[in-house]
Amino acid sequence: MGWVLVNKKDYTEYGSAFLAYIRQHQMHSFIPRQNYMDAQPELTWEMHGDLNDSLLETHHTFELHQEMWFLCKMEETWTPPPGVLLAFTQRAYSPDHLKLAEAHILQKLEWHLGFPSPTTFLAYISGHDAQLPIYGHVATYLIEMQGFEPQLVSTSPSLLAETAIWLARTICELKGWSAHLRDRVVHSQQEIICTANAMLNYSNGCAYHSRFFNKYASMHFRNASGFVQLWVMSSPRAEWARTTKFCREARSQRDASRIMCAN
Repeated sequence: MGWVLVNKKDYTEYGSAFLAYIRQHQMHSFIPRQNYMDAQPELTWEMHGDLNDSLLETHHTFELHQEMWFLCKMEETWTPPPGVLLAFTQRAYSPDHLKLAEAHILQKLEWHLGFPSPTTFLAYISGHDAQLPIYGHVATYLIEMQGFEPQLVSTSPSLLAETAIWLARTICELKGWSAHLRDRVVHSQQEIICTANAMLNYSNGCAYHSRFFNKYASMHFRNASGFVQLWVMSSPRAEWARTTKFCREARSQRDASRIMCAN
């Protein structure tokens, strides 16, 4: 599978309670608005994608846990020392610069490092649902698209995970929800279809972010990115195209409601 399996005893006894807790916790997390880049005219979404593509290479090189990609916790087998990290900047910064940047990020996060990532939801929603080996890799590939597709930036971790599971099952021809999945999915079909639409739209040009595509094209991930791209190219697109207008309106309403809540 593409994620760490949850202990079977924990999943059976505490899975539902834990899911309820992290769903509540994610509401207090730092989920940006979809149009937050509008406040930074000197930056573009293309720069955002290029930066994440480079960061992903560093993440993959150091074999960091997948959760670290979502900046939620540091549980690594080897934590790179400052000197190694600075080597990736070609010594453009000093160790003091690195410490100041780290302190600034922690202050902005208010030291909340327990953010429930999409990976956490992926594990606790799926549990020990035995499926094709490619299924888990496709699901993790889909959730990591959030770092590259602007329409996914403001998607909550739980919705991202539920959509990745549903779309991965569809791509792998595992139609519908299994019994235990139906009990753990809370988002509406419309929300899931809208999010899947954004993932599929991104898949049409995902090779542009070569490091991201190539990571999941490797044998380790069973060519999940190529598998998804082939499915997108060979599948009828009309049903997804019909949802595009509705999805844009739904996202606009969601962002508007967030602004009202913030005020």
